[in-house]
Amino acid sequence: MINLEVIRNLPETEIPVDYTEKDAILYALSIGLGHDVEAELEYVVDLRLKSTPMFALIAGHNLPWLRQPETGIDVRRMLHGETSLTLHRALPAAGRVIVHGRISGVVDRGPGKHVSVYFEQRLLESGTSEHLATVGGCFVFPGAGVRADASGSQAKAARPPDRDADVELEVCIPSNAAQLYRLNGDRNTLHVDPEVARRAGFEKPILHGLCTFGYASTASVRALCGHDAQRIKHIQGRYSTPIYPGERMRTQFYQLGDSEYAFRCIAVERNVTVLDAGQLILQSGRG
Repeated sequence: MINLEVIRNLPETEIPVDYTEKDAILYALSIGLGHDVEAELEYVVDLRLKSTPMFALIAGHNLPWLRQPETGIDVRRMLHGETSLTLHRALPAAGRVIVHGRISGVVDRGPGKHVSVYFEQRLLESGTSEHLATVGGCFVFPGAGVRADASGSQAKAARPPDRDADVELEVCIPSNAAQLYRLNGDRNTLHVDPEVARRAGFEKPILHGLCTFGYASTASVRALCGHDAQRIKHIQGRYSTPIYPGERMRTQFYQLGDSEYAFRCIAVERNVTVLDAGQLILQSGRG
């Protein structure tokens, strides 16, 4: 049983994270970048390598509190609820970042109901302390509620408008997407072991939430950014239903302003929304 009092009072963390060009390339490949697209070679070939901004999600996802015994957290029983990423400066293709992490909010929906734990991770460049990116999100713990209570800050959902999308992009999630993505560090067997997936209530292994988010980001890069990932300033979304490797994913974009879009992602074969309440803000004055 999770201990909400302990979680609310967890101290801020400061963790150095080193990464190589190989790490940046592996991540880019695992979210679909570079597949038969010459304009994306700079994210997957070390001759002129750029780190995709979304790599901050990997570098900044060092969350030691998830495995601290005193929190009572069982990672096998939690769900990924939301993800957000704000870019302040381009990440180097390789190097060290210092990740400053904190619990930013806890929402208890009452006895026997869900609990959402929100977190914030700030990535600073080692040596200069320049703020590179901010990663946020939440994990959901079904049935862990004790009493209705909310503390701290939570992301505001902005659902897409009730009209046809302005832009759509459809891709097939590779059947080995989860096996590839887990090499980034998330070795949860739910995503690769059919028996573990069935015990969790799924017909087969599901795709990692952050991999789904990565494919949504790649869709943004292709549909709206002319393959220039550096145009992404902010992107966030809320997970609705898992998608399975091998399914087709359609990302629908709704323009709200010159550089702002709402979006959602749909598993085409089942016609279900897998990522909702998406918000995308692009750098102005580029492309």
